[in-house]
Amino acid sequence: MLHNAYPDLTVYLEHMNRYSSEIAQLLATKGRISRSLPAFVWNGVLNPLATFIYNYFFRLGFLDGREGLLLHLNHSVYIHWKFIKAWWIGKSPAKTPPSSRF
Repeated sequence: MLHNAYPDLTVYLEHMNRYSSEIAQLLATKGRISRSLPAFVWNGVLNPLATFIYNYFFRLGFLDGREGLLLHLNHSVYIHWKFIKAWWIGKSPAKTPPSSRF
């Protein structure tokens, strides 16, 4: 059975952008905006990397071939976006995340 939730990459990226903006707002209201440098590095770099390693290797995403690689790379980018957008919101409360740039 084929399930085409995202018919093309454009739709997928639009959804990732929208979801990451919504989650960033939620993270910012909870105060998870990566104020310190170690928190910023963890949330913006290491957490996406750990997510990719976990999903691609330990959850056997590599068995899906090229599609699995692209899916898990894009999911890691989503993790990166949501934390960077939350940091952006926390950096200046008057600003909103630059969602139109992604």
